[in-house]
Amino acid sequence: MIRPRKDRGILRLIGRKPIVPIVSLMAFAAGLAGCSAPFSEFQDARTVGKGGWELSGNYSGVFVNDTKLQDQFGAQGAFGITDDVDFRARYERIDVEDSDSNPFEVYGFGPKISIRRDRQAIYLPIGFATGHRVSTKETWEAHPMMLFTKPLGPGFDWNSSIKVMIPLASGGADPRGAINVGFGIGPADRRFVFRPEAGMMVYFNNFDNLYYHAGIGVSLARLIDRSAEGTGTVE
Repeated sequence: MIRPRKDRGILRLIGRKPIVPIVSLMAFAAGLAGCSAPFSEFQDARTVGKGGWELSGNYSGVFVNDTKLQDQFGAQGAFGITDDVDFRARYERIDVEDSDSNPFEVYGFGPKISIRRDRQAIYLPIGFATGHRVSTKETWEAHPMMLFTKPLGPGFDWNSSIKVMIPLASGGADPRGAINVGFGIGPADRRFVFRPEAGMMVYFNNFDNLYYHAGIGVSLARLIDRSAEGTGTVE
């Protein structure tokens, strides 16, 4: 059995099982997710355009070393504030292996800002977690991150992200870092996109335990064509 370094904040013992600090995600002034947060992303570096929107669902399994910790089922939404700024919100339900304390729930929100249109963006969410034996006030976290997209062909993208997971409460978890890589696969107009993804997370003060996930997401979108100056036409 893998034991966390301390029984508080994001890593806790539920029964005889450790659970990955499961509470995540995002906000308008700083970082990205929160109660230990799912560290998956299932998004790319694109924004949806002013008045556009995107809705996504996702599933991933989370492991530490060779032990499965939990299943995560999530939903995300984005709305275009300007052509280069989206507001995003996220919900994750976490079911921990062999635990009678399920489910745990994570909520996050924050702005996504394009740096290089459709290629690089920053995402600044904050969030918190709720659940049995969870002290919500200790789960608030910021997850500032960089998102990268490289088109490989029409309707086929390579996506990656790198983030820092920062506790905002004195009783929270230790800081962590995470990376994710995956693909975006769909029609060239990107009205829907399949998002296979894998990623890993480590605690900066303990590199012995490697947390990783693998999963799939799907996005449906109404995108605004930003190439038509001043028209705001729908793609």
